[in-house]
Amino acid sequence: MGVTAIIQPTCTSTPGTLEDIIVVITNFGTLPITSVPVSCSFNNGITSTASYIGSLPPLASDTFVFPAAEIIPNGPFTFCAYIVGDTIPANDTICIWCGNPMSVGSDLD
Repeated sequence: MGVTAIIQPTCTSTPGTLEDIIVVITNFGTLPITSVPVSCSFNNGITSTASYIGSLPPLASDTFVFPAAEIIPNGPFTFCAYIVGDTIPANDTICIWCGNPMSVGSDLD
């Protein structure tokens, strides 16, 4: 299992607002998966963990929405999402780094 894409947040997310956290998980194994814990964090801070519940066949992917929205940090941020407790941790995690997101109403002149 692994998190293979981050759909939300993005580097264009508005700082200080609540946003749903949406990732794509992939079953790299040879057996179906029916439940797996998925975690995420901004800037290596407080971790949110929720369980994917469903039936994910081998080599299939599915979208996972965390049950609670998160506040998008002000300033540059790193966001990581990963599978908890998988036997092959090398393919579990994906991160994005967003540098200097601009606040709403910034003047570029």
